[in-house]
Amino acid sequence: MARRRFVWREGRLVEVDLHAPLPERKGPYIMSDLTPYRNVVNGGVISSRSSHRAFLRDNQLVEVGNETPAPRHHELESPRQAIVENMHRLGML
Repeated sequence: MARRRFVWREGRLVEVDLHAPLPERKGPYIMSDLTPYRNVVNGGVISSRSSHRAFLRDNQLVEVGNETPAPRHHELESPRQAIVENMHRLGML
């Protein structure tokens, strides 16, 4: 069964067409600046995105959730020796 979504419009439920194209934008999307906050390092106030980025950079901090995970490369031991030992122990060799 396909998923369906409904919205309340003009006093009744109307099904939303999930595959309909989005309407054309009437203008650019403008993201508001952040609300000022006190940083946890020295209690100073951060009042803009640029000061937030500069603060993170100057203090070598990484915003949680935005970091890129480091690739993990593990050298795996060959199982050959363990297999041979177990085969000897079981009398298979």
